[in-house]
Amino acid sequence: MPKRLALLAILFCILGVLCLWDAVRAILGQWVSLGFIFWLLLPVGIGLLRGKSAARSWARLLIAIGYCICALAVVVAALHPDSLYSAGTHGEALRLRFTVGAVITAAILYLMQRTLGSQPVTDYLQRGAPFTVAPADDDAEGAGSGSV
Repeated sequence: MPKRLALLAILFCILGVLCLWDAVRAILGQWVSLGFIFWLLLPVGIGLLRGKSAARSWARLLIAIGYCICALAVVVAALHPDSLYSAGTHGEALRLRFTVGAVITAAILYLMQRTLGSQPVTDYLQRGAPFTVAPADDDAEGAGSGSV
């Protein structure tokens, strides 16, 4: 397994666990969290660790959603800075904090996307996980050749 893919898969797993924990806290605290959808990062990370090529498609989808969220954060910070809230930070500092955070997050998402599209990762995922068992070939010993 390429080291970059292992690092990316572990990152997906950690973020998935954190989002799942956030969702549980929201349920127990009786408040709403929109981050509950991102618990899906956990099975995607596990799929990448197992070498499943379908996990790459899901990872790309989640990265695209992340890009959309970053763009939305920048738009909200630019057009509606009064709707932003963070304890202890107000006004222009908060707008700058949201914008810089969105740009850094988008840069990290770009690196994740590049890693998923790299040649070593593509070769590994096309080859499949090293622990997969090939289907048995019943015709290998001439059983299906019709000779008696």
